[in-house]
Amino acid sequence: IKKETKMLKEHEQIQIFGAIICAIALALYIRSDFFDKSYEENQERRVIFLFWGMLSHIWSCALTTLVGLWRYPTFRVFQPFCGGNVFVLFQGFGWALFGISVTLTLLAIVNTATIGGGTALGILNAFTHIILTLSIQLFDESSEKKPAITLNTIPTIISDWKKLVYLFVIVAVILFESDELCLWLDVGMFGHSIFVILGTFSFGLAATTTHILGYRFISGYQLFQPFEGGDTFIVLQGFGWTFLAILFDLCVAVIMSPHFLEVTGMCTLLCFIGCSSLFMLLTSLQYFTPSSSYSSTLLQSSLLQASS
Repeated sequence: IKKETKMLKEHEQIQIFGAIICAIALALYIRSDFFDKSYEENQERRVIFLFWGMLSHIWSCALTTLVGLWRYPTFRVFQPFCGGNVFVLFQGFGWALFGISVTLTLLAIVNTATIGGGTALGILNAFTHIILTLSIQLFDESSEKKPAITLNTIPTIISDWKKLVYLFVIVAVILFESDELCLWLDVGMFGHSIFVILGTFSFGLAATTTHILGYRFISGYQLFQPFEGGDTFIVLQGFGWTFLAILFDLCVAVIMSPHFLEVTGMCTLLCFIGCSSLFMLLTSLQYFTPSSSYSSTLLQSSLLQASS
């Protein structure tokens, strides 16, 4: 009897290889938390394990894109808002987690005095890889030729008022980076937490301004409109306000424990989170679709699944 062996396809081989690299990255992160040598030697070896773990994590996530290229003829490395709404949602969430995990790893490498956290970072990285891998399975080839969104023209008056939002963002960036500079120069003029509080407040004003601009100048825009305005608008608004909520939570942590800011690069990370939030909130205004001419396909599919 002649046996037939089933050969794995190229994209399946790449996917398995990526999973192995992800497992290696997780092992390196976990290993960075356990040492039995002197404190100085622990710091040096910890940085080495974190660095190679981060490189392995970046490699494993990059391989998920390579899986898509080999599996789907229409898949592209750069295809903004293409591939179906669910694919876009998973990709956005996955790469957002990727950026957060890499940034936190860099902070852990720079701050060699900190101990622990490698295991948590490794789990976060593994979760990121899983999300990106699942997103490839959800790629919709039928929607590759047209984006999942349509770009609307923003009224000129909003473009003018956006300068106020930019002003708030610039003030916030200056405040956060001033705190970072004071930490580097070991200068405590007004206390580190005051810069973060004022910077977070400035980001909050900028986010509120984007919402008021939409209500004032975009037809059909409401101050309270849950799950309305189009799939892409909903996704961008969700990510934007979520990032802003994270920034406010970290600001509360700073007020409760000012030593939290002694971590080098923490203020820069907070500034990046705030800027990312405002970028998504501003961008979402271009994709708003009035509810009279639109009903959310994601919400419709969820309701149909619930009723069935």
